[in-house]
Amino acid sequence: MDQRDLRKWHRLIAPIIFLPLFVTAATGVIWVARSWFGVSVQQPQRKAMGIEGETLI
Repeated sequence: MDQRDLRKWHRLIAPIIFLPLFVTAATGVIWVARSWFGVSVQQPQRKAMGIEGETLI
């Protein structure tokens, strides 16, 4: 396998590997940032309920 073939495969595989790792890292930082900004556990759940169309009774 010469270097051109290797670069072609790298261009194909790199985004597939990068995207799940990036999403995992980003959501992890957001999860930790909740404690930095003092967001309680209930606030994200309420927002998720609003997005899903459930009522907050």
